[in-house]
Amino acid sequence: MGQLDKINKVLDIEKMQKVQDDFSELTGLAAVLLTVDGEVVTESSHFTEICRCYTRMSPIGYGRCEKCIRDLIRQVKEKRDTVICSCHIGLVNYGIPLFWGNEVAAVVYGGQVLIDDPDIEQFKQMAHEMDIDSRRFIRSAAKLRIITKQELEKTIYYIKSILGTMVDMAEARYQTMETETEAKKVAQMKSDFLANMSHEIRTPMNAVIGMAEMALRESMSGEAREYVRQIQTSGKALLSLINDILDFSKIQAGKMRIQEEPYSITELSLEIMNMLQAKSSNSKVELILNINPALPVKLYGDGNRIRQIMVNILNNAVKFTHKGAIVMDVDFQTEDEENLTLKIDIRDTGIGIKEKDLGGIFESFQQVDSKRNRNIEGTGLGLAITQDFVHMMNGTISVESHYGKGTAFSVRLPQKVAIADNSIRVASPEDNIVYIMLHEGHLQRALHDILDTLGVVYKDVDSEGDVPESDERKNRFLFTEEKLCRQETVNYAAANDSVTVVVLADYYSTLKSAQSNIWVVKRPFSTNLVAGILNGESLHIGGDADNMAISFIAPDAHVLMVDDNLINLQVDVGLLAPLEMHIDTAQNGKEAIDLIAENKYDLIFMDHMMPGMDGVETTHIIRRFYENYNDVPIIALTGNVADGIENEFIREGMNDFVPKPVEVKVLMDKLRKWLPPDKLIKQQKNIMPKEMESTAVDLSASLQTPAGGEEEKAKERAESPVPGLDIAGAIEMLQSEELYKIILDSFYQAIPERISQFREMTEQNDTETYLIEIHALKSTAKQVGAMELGDEAAYLYELAKQGDWDEVFGRTESNNINDLIEKL
Repeated sequence: MGQLDKINKVLDIEKMQKVQDDFSELTGLAAVLLTVDGEVVTESSHFTEICRCYTRMSPIGYGRCEKCIRDLIRQVKEKRDTVICSCHIGLVNYGIPLFWGNEVAAVVYGGQVLIDDPDIEQFKQMAHEMDIDSRRFIRSAAKLRIITKQELEKTIYYIKSILGTMVDMAEARYQTMETETEAKKVAQMKSDFLANMSHEIRTPMNAVIGMAEMALRESMSGEAREYVRQIQTSGKALLSLINDILDFSKIQAGKMRIQEEPYSITELSLEIMNMLQAKSSNSKVELILNINPALPVKLYGDGNRIRQIMVNILNNAVKFTHKGAIVMDVDFQTEDEENLTLKIDIRDTGIGIKEKDLGGIFESFQQVDSKRNRNIEGTGLGLAITQDFVHMMNGTISVESHYGKGTAFSVRLPQKVAIADNSIRVASPEDNIVYIMLHEGHLQRALHDILDTLGVVYKDVDSEGDVPESDERKNRFLFTEEKLCRQETVNYAAANDSVTVVVLADYYSTLKSAQSNIWVVKRPFSTNLVAGILNGESLHIGGDADNMAISFIAPDAHVLMVDDNLINLQVDVGLLAPLEMHIDTAQNGKEAIDLIAENKYDLIFMDHMMPGMDGVETTHIIRRFYENYNDVPIIALTGNVADGIENEFIREGMNDFVPKPVEVKVLMDKLRKWLPPDKLIKQQKNIMPKEMESTAVDLSASLQTPAGGEEEKAKERAESPVPGLDIAGAIEMLQSEELYKIILDSFYQAIPERISQFREMTEQNDTETYLIEIHALKSTAKQVGAMELGDEAAYLYELAKQGDWDEVFGRTESNNINDLIEKL
């Protein structure tokens, strides 16, 4: 629970507001109640004219005021007592801590008075700095109340006593409520024990898995590599079991809560199927995702729990399905304008469940037909947890199975509609025709169903020769699969450039194409994928060359990229170069504000953590003082990917976020989503940036080379030519070797300065700058493939956020960070 939520829950805010208003009216002192994070709890009382009408209405003044408030709250937290100090224009302010237990939970901020007569010349100078009319500013300063320090301290003691008593009473009520619930917790001691043990085991298990991952990057014999891989695989399996036990114990102890927020069921479903396909090594099982295109773009519910429901059922299907298909249908039933029932149906062609065992599959620690399935790993908790989640969301779950033929799960969940527009669209379905040359029955039937829902005409053909030479529709596609792709297919594509040949390949296939009308598309197969292809968006294209395929350019778009880290700016601008946009860059909030005052941008990418004005403060100023930017999307760039972070940014005036280190696909998705549609120019063909053309391989040549397995790929990635750098992984993330060279060069040139910075920050106890710099390092290190350095920076960042500065500076002084940097 956040501080604001906690305060609102336990305090009578209306009474606090009344006491505060009466205090300000009686004493003439300004007052407002804030959380220790700076969130406003009560409405401000008796704020002076000079602050309300002049200082805070200036962009510069507003930023300085916000910094003064943050500094005062920080001093109160550190001192744990009342603080009196002057603000940037010389007004005397106070900060009074309100304690909850032994913790400073809130701060009463106010004052805005003078102890001495105002210095007219000083106020003139400040008015000039903040671009404020000096005459009005001075007249307003003359209205300020002048009070002695003794009188101020006496008045502060008065309000501190009253509010402190109110908080003490609220805390006593809260403790009473806690005592009442304690009896319920005693009954859950078994679950608490499981939860604690799970946490204790997770720490060393994460180390085992992480060390195995790092070991696989080193040079070693094939036999030793296989040993380490087995350690890693077993560790992940054990961690999965521990997660199940932890979730189960939370549910049993009543600690699991449904947290609702807007989410995309379409993106969520595709993400899960991609993850499942990446983990599955069984090429005999087809993974298929059917989504109703009319599903709303955004629903309102607990997307994380729905993800876990899907993953648990699908993981079960993968375990028990050895050939055939696993199909997930995502549909809905409209209840009214604001509500619907989400329908998730997952069916497989696996070994099935005996009728006598069906009644026990949702029971805890139960695995059906254990003799037959003794080699299948698991706790027997996955479906029990799934059922609990469904019931917590007021939904239903059922199962049907035919032993030896397969199983089908059906989940029904009530959800609210957040954005009602269709989630999947084909721009002009009547302009398309699809010829289907597929021999895999599940795949063929799935494509039929998908094209029917999209309203696209299709015909089955036995060979390329059965495709008519012409058709009245302007977009023609031939869908085939990798095992049917022959030299005749290449020759056909070369002779018929009006037909786009779509080759459906395995997830780990090495099949590639440099021919513009042959698209090699990786599974899993989904409605999103087909719709994207028909729209000219080569989604999930396979191969090094095709991974860089872009479906649009935006030469008329103007974008501002704000980041205090030069390497990050180089990465972001380099990733966006193929789109031909006009991109300006800024390295701090002030530079961004200056550029915004002079230009009109279609989109702003805003770094979250920056020295001076951070991304949130800069966004506040843009939204408050630049009306022409009210509808301009601002997208946060952040290394913080905690649950609910998107909602936090939206509350602060931003529209979306991109996690660091930045990936090209994510950037493309955000641009496609937020740029004005009239600025996007669709590319009808599969376009590759010039720097990638040399890596493309003709499909005809690829057909003569057997596809490499995942083991060979892992070996190539592990054997980096530079110790300590995962070069292959970094290039894969950036999807441009040339861009990687530029970023790496900048990173290396900055190493001496970076080492000096960390030593200086440690010696000077500069916690504010350290937090920003270590946050930047954790993403830039991983951007160049320095994974160990990135992990250490991430660990130090988490320690710094928790305020454990002794450990942070201790590790830095012992050269943990600098040693890792110097190794590179």
